Amino acid sequence: MLRRFLARTFLVVPATLVGCLAATDATDAPNAPNGPEEELGTSQQALSAYCKVNVIGRGWKDVETDYLPRVIHCENGGAPYEALKAQAIAARTYMYYKMETAGKIADGQSDQVYTCGSGPTAEQIKAVKETAGQVLRYKDTTIAAFFVAGGAAKPTSCRGAYASTEKYVTYNYGKSGSGITQTSLGWVNPGNYRNRGCLSQLGSRCLASMGKTDDHMIKFYYGMDIQLVQATGACVASDKDGDGIGDSTDNCPTVSNKTQLDTDKDGKGDACDTDDDNDGDLDGVDNCPTIKNADQLDTDKDKKGDACDGDDDNDTIADAKDNCPKVSNKSQLDTDKDGKGDACDDDRDGDGVANAKDNCVLVKNADQKDTDGDGKGDACETDDDADGIVDATDNCPKVANPDQDELDKDGKGDPCDDDVDGDGVANASDNCKELPNADQTDENGDGIGDACQIDSDEDGIVDDKDNCPTFDNPDQADADGDGIGDACVDGDSDGEPDVTDNCKAAANPDQADRDHDGIGDLCDPEPDTVEGGALEGDAASAGGCSTTPVGSGLASSGVAMALVGLVLRRRRAR
Repeated sequence: MLRRFLARTFLVVPATLVGCLAATDATDAPNAPNGPEEELGTSQQALSAYCKVNVIGRGWKDVETDYLPRVIHCENGGAPYEALKAQAIAARTYMYYKMETAGKIADGQSDQVYTCGSGPTAEQIKAVKETAGQVLRYKDTTIAAFFVAGGAAKPTSCRGAYASTEKYVTYNYGKSGSGITQTSLGWVNPGNYRNRGCLSQLGSRCLASMGKTDDHMIKFYYGMDIQLVQATGACVASDKDGDGIGDSTDNCPTVSNKTQLDTDKDGKGDACDTDDDNDGDLDGVDNCPTIKNADQLDTDKDKKGDACDGDDDNDTIADAKDNCPKVSNKSQLDTDKDGKGDACDDDRDGDGVANAKDNCVLVKNADQKDTDGDGKGDACETDDDADGIVDATDNCPKVANPDQDELDKDGKGDPCDDDVDGDGVANASDNCKELPNADQTDENGDGIGDACQIDSDEDGIVDDKDNCPTFDNPDQADADGDGIGDACVDGDSDGEPDVTDNCKAAANPDQADRDHDGIGDLCDPEPDTVEGGALEGDAASAGGCSTTPVGSGLASSGVAMALVGLVLRRRRAR
């Protein structure tokens, strides 16, 4: 199919073919000066429609209902719809040019192929009908709208690669006047208004696939100032606005609207409808003239209603991607990752507690626990127990313990440690909570572990039960019943208990007793006399001689006994 198609359009080139050489006639190309350029648009120049065409060897044919549908079917039938419309306009224009200059046109590759063994499709017929009577002209002159197959078009530029007919194709988008490129298929001269370039059929297919319209294709090949003129006649419906749509079917017959856009489908085209979206707000004041929005809601006050505003909150995040389309939140912060931004989420941490009541708005804490009752939940509190020690370093973060007591050095403060002494026995059942005693030995069965039972004076009575814990008194004698053992009574307050005090009536903390008679010097009427005579020191001082008094053996025995008594007293006082 493509090979036949290429061969057919290539045969337009030889000098014996009328369609390609007619434009070289000097009579068709007056040397007119360049005038002001016109943009492409349907023009209401006085141009009578050709309703019949004389096809050599085929007779007279109806142009709009027979000839043109068959030509575009044979010439470029496999093209997309917009390319078919461009082909219909080019084929009609070339036919008008031939009728104006020769009064007839050949059926074949020398001009345009009318017969090719099959008939047009509904889409091809529609393309002709939608462009009925539209002809390309430049400076009131019908152009010879050349077209060839061209080379295979590149996807992005739609310019053809090398091919036998690509050399004839012209790319005139953005060009106008004498600045366009004329095709070598015609006489190349700025004064030849008939030659405004050549269309590539493969290229037009590429443009259509990229979403380009027939208008764009016409400009792409024939220049920006080519005119689309609407011919009038019995075979072409009345078209007051010259948009190529007959008045009988035009939804805006007096306002040009080739697209026939009718947003609200009320039968009146947008071009002449004062309320395009039919929402009761006139287009002049409607902040979304083509999208129904009777409430005219405009969240970001940018004069573009939310219904047609791609960024309702104007935070530069498109609504389709914005996790808070109605509330500006450029950061798109979404703490609980629920797809709803914090700025518009009434439960930011997703814990089931509304922000207004949540004591930790950004940290999940469904239980709302607040140990120190300061209104800030523990989950987001840095000092839960308000003891002045931040949780990160507090050895008891939930129980106040500013002194950070930690008996067993296990990293857990005593107030919250269920085994303070670290002996493996829980406080609740430990018989000695502050001293390790894993065996829980309790010989006397009093519920207090032996490890906690202290007996300072070693009299067999533990201190907390001993009525005299500092002096040995296993009998626990307490003559006056005052709770203080007799062993601890110190009547003269000299620090020596009465039971051992050698001078109970007078304070003598040093317990001096020179004659070792057991009576302290302070209470002894004869402190320097031993039984049977004076102390040796005194005798020596009196006589100067060292003699042994009568009874000196007894004296020596008394001294020995006194020393024994002293040793016993001191042992008991330990």
